[in-house]
Amino acid sequence: MDTSEKFNISVELKSEMLLNAPTDDSERLPTMLKRYIKKYQAVWAWWETKRNAATFDRAGQPRAKFQNYFDRLQVVDALLPENERSGQRGEDNLLSPAHVFVGAVALDLLDAGINIGAVGFFVTHARDMLMKTYEQIMQNPPVRVGKGGWKYDENGKDARVYLTLRYSDIHELWPHPPKSGPCKGWKGAGPHPLIVNSKIIRGMTALTEELDELGVDGNHTQKMVFELANVARIVTEKLKEAPIRKRGRQ
Repeated sequence: MDTSEKFNISVELKSEMLLNAPTDDSERLPTMLKRYIKKYQAVWAWWETKRNAATFDRAGQPRAKFQNYFDRLQVVDALLPENERSGQRGEDNLLSPAHVFVGAVALDLLDAGINIGAVGFFVTHARDMLMKTYEQIMQNPPVRVGKGGWKYDENGKDARVYLTLRYSDIHELWPHPPKSGPCKGWKGAGPHPLIVNSKIIRGMTALTEELDELGVDGNHTQKMVFELANVARIVTEKLKEAPIRKRGRQ
């Protein structure tokens, strides 16, 4: 059955803190939450997931400019919250597959034109929901069925999952626009971003129903849609192949 799950971006949102589970006891953590992935492995998996099939550089590695996105996302807390980082100079901040997936979603938002500060704000409030969604997707990921592509799980159920949201850059359109001042997840100047009606949509039928209401009242005429299930599947597959970049002279 197709379902949708709505979560509002609120400055008072309380984090579920999935990662409060004890990280020193790996047996008690599901694989998707175990932190063992290094920076270059995450970047490599993103690159292999997102790049156009015809896009290669001469070294067969992610382009140097693309590799900078890891640090840019980290600065706005779109990968690890500041209180979960090592804080030690020269010490890697290891990621779990779930973190890498959230980073891939952040890159999609950035690629769609949402500015980096707004992406960080969104992820700060939606991180736990996205990580939980990743866990649910990987329990029954899409599989390839003939020429129909990666749409269904092994039981023939629609496995597609989508994130929908409205990002508004014209705050004056809203009755209670954001005001300047401190706000969780926002590190920029001025009012925090306005991202509303964020939903996790499960299945094409549910997505069609969601979009069927678009603009019928003459007001809500735009919505952004991001595919999640195959992003989760591909990122996970690529992480298994991701090389560890060695430092120093070889």
